[in-house]
Amino acid sequence: MATRPAAPTPKPAIRSFLTPDRVVLGLILVAALILQGGAIAKPFFADDYLFLDQVRHRSLFQVLAAPDPIGNFFRPFGRQFYFWFLSRLTGQSVVAFHAVNLGLFLGILVLLFSIARRLGGLRVAAVATAIVALSYTADVPVRWCSGSQDLIAVAGVLLAMWLLARGHRLSAAVALFLALLSKETIVLTPLLAIPVARQPGEPWRASARRAWPLFAGAAAWAVLYVAMSHRHRGSIEGAHDPLLVLAALLHLLQTTVGAEWRKGDPTHLFHLDVRFLIPMVVALIVALLAVAWSAPPARPPARPERGRRAKERAAPAAGAPAPSSRHALMTGVAWALAGALPVAAVASIWSAYFYLFAICGVALALGSLASRLPGIVAMGLVALLAWGSETGRELDEFYTGPGAWSVESHVNRFYLDRAMDRIQLYLSELRERYPKLAPRTTILWSGVPSFLGWQVADGPLVRWAYADSSLRSYFLSSGFTLERAQRGPVYFLQIGGDSLHDLSRSPHYYKEMAEAMVLAEKFDAALAALSLDLKRDPSDKISMYWLGIVKQAMGDTVGVAQLYAASEVMPRPGPAPQVALGRARLAARDTAAARDLALRAVEGYGYDPQAHSLLADIMMSGVAQNATGVMEALAHRALAPNDPLAWRRWAYIQTISRRFLEGYTSIKHYFAIGGAAAAGDSAAVRWRRELERMQPGGQYIQEGLRVGRTGR
Repeated sequence: MATRPAAPTPKPAIRSFLTPDRVVLGLILVAALILQGGAIAKPFFADDYLFLDQVRHRSLFQVLAAPDPIGNFFRPFGRQFYFWFLSRLTGQSVVAFHAVNLGLFLGILVLLFSIARRLGGLRVAAVATAIVALSYTADVPVRWCSGSQDLIAVAGVLLAMWLLARGHRLSAAVALFLALLSKETIVLTPLLAIPVARQPGEPWRASARRAWPLFAGAAAWAVLYVAMSHRHRGSIEGAHDPLLVLAALLHLLQTTVGAEWRKGDPTHLFHLDVRFLIPMVVALIVALLAVAWSAPPARPPARPERGRRAKERAAPAAGAPAPSSRHALMTGVAWALAGALPVAAVASIWSAYFYLFAICGVALALGSLASRLPGIVAMGLVALLAWGSETGRELDEFYTGPGAWSVESHVNRFYLDRAMDRIQLYLSELRERYPKLAPRTTILWSGVPSFLGWQVADGPLVRWAYADSSLRSYFLSSGFTLERAQRGPVYFLQIGGDSLHDLSRSPHYYKEMAEAMVLAEKFDAALAALSLDLKRDPSDKISMYWLGIVKQAMGDTVGVAQLYAASEVMPRPGPAPQVALGRARLAARDTAAARDLALRAVEGYGYDPQAHSLLADIMMSGVAQNATGVMEALAHRALAPNDPLAWRRWAYIQTISRRFLEGYTSIKHYFAIGGAAAAGDSAAVRWRRELERMQPGGQYIQEGLRVGRTGR
């Protein structure tokens, strides 16, 4: 009897599952989670509250029919739909939003790995995907819920190219259309899809024909974008400026290697803070293991096979064309350019995260180059770029002014973490001090740092915090009006240091507010504050007098004479006879006598600018700042708008009051109308130089960002 041959031993299931592709990709995903997983604990921030507010208690149709709350771009899928869908699904859970963003980033890595694997092989895919997984270009989109726009756009366009390569052309067109409705910077994808989906040996014309659905999807988006142009004001600043195109390309190179540094301190590029290195080091080790695993196993030479069997082994499987590192290299270069060129349209506010899509192309090109070199070189390349990304990630500044040629991003990880930490602190204190706010309450904020994103529009953050759609909040300097102050309970809250201060109960608050508003050149708000103070006490002569000055500064002379007369100031022009003698007494340092003379001059000749000038100088000479000096200086400026000395004094007062933006505008006006005398004013020249350094992007502003940095 013949013996039955023994059945072959089945392969262990785990070994059949852990293919080299899956092991390599799994390690890279673990590395990305190590580096970006902390985003789960971050709060909502800035634009998030606008979108959350828009979708609350509204149907999807109502949300899409309403104008975009920011109004700068038409991105209904990455903004309105995304926030509406997740809000309905998770009850506006911030953890859920961050988890989805993190999942989108991991999806980007999976799709990139698959595309790169098809184009160049496992080593190319490993190196390319590891570079993107460790790149700091992903930090902002993953940590900021509104980064959904970038993540959905990049994931959608990668999905479109992946589907097209597999013959699913209609699905690919839909994916691209939705991606463009998330962010328009991937608009050149149809051109890029031709080499990505091209089969080996296929004529380029045939490849282009297969990609036509993507061109159709992009065309459909373009028609819709133009049709909705009345609902957005998207910038196209780089459309006719080749220098901005050059800036966009240079920033791509800069972002690839993480070459961002403090303004005026290029050596910062070579410093890393050991406190922040541990996640990167661990993630890098895991990623390098993935790159090492991707090396093809060394096999002994086999005997050559002939005939049909040899041809079958040599031929690639259907739908899986033979990888080509040269084709992957050229495709990667084209990809990088397609991702970077649209950034020229927003070059003046560029940030590294704008280049997430372009970095995928750069990584593909570098991966194809590395695949031709020894494995240790490929690992060294990944490590070098990871180190560069870490220097960009640890930068403790961001550029505060517009600038297409700045060496720092305008929004980066430090920007977000610094602001988010403050938001959590202030939100906790607000809820602790005011557990409940009455319906129709209005909060007017002052002292809020501009980078914080605490106050946007009419207060979506406050409405989210208290789940009350009747609440409103505004910046005091730009949002204070009589109507808003009288719509219900009102709080005047100031952010100072690390705490909130309630200024609402001060009996002199409206006068203090009026003084602050005129220094900020917000005369409408100052008028409203003084009107409320007069409503509180109709006999208050100081408020009457100040109201007359503010109306003059606004160019409104109606009723000024009556206000002056009611406050016991004669509304008549000069010259007041007391001014010359008062100047002499002031020069002799007899301040008391000079002050009495100046008061009599103002009371007798309310329309004499020199009387107000004398009193302003006297009141400002003894103390750094006082309300009478401020208002008298304003009266001089209002009555003699072409007097350079009025603007010089006003610039000085604004500067010592820490109104640096406004002070800079005033000192520039002084030089504009002051002629040779102003040009030779060495003290004013020094003020102007110092004020320049206090402007957005200036030295002092940049250095001030680093104050109080504790960690991330």
